[in-house]
Amino acid sequence: MEMKAKGRVIRIVRSKETLAETAVAPKSADIENIFKFYKIEPDQGKDVERFLAANTDLIPILIEAESQLIRVFGKVPISLRLETDPDEGFEELVASAKINKTPEESLALRAQLG
Repeated sequence: MEMKAKGRVIRIVRSKETLAETAVAPKSADIENIFKFYKIEPDQGKDVERFLAANTDLIPILIEAESQLIRVFGKVPISLRLETDPDEGFEELVASAKINKTPEESLALRAQLG
């Protein structure tokens, strides 16, 4: 897991190589919990679900991250989206918290995530 700070948005990034299109299985309870905690845009839902179904090792990480994100940022909306980099040939799952802090304060908060 890698973290990036850009302006007042802190991004937590985990990259995987591009996956072949797979059928989406019914949501597991853990994936449903992720969809409840993280804000996922409707047009991203199927892609995020497919990515998580293909990368099940991320599910416990995202669930564990919930308490850490609340501890550090408080109760702020955390969005989760899938980004594709066609030039590099990989997909990237991005969690971001929009916070009203200076860049210095944002970096200090990011450091608390370890």
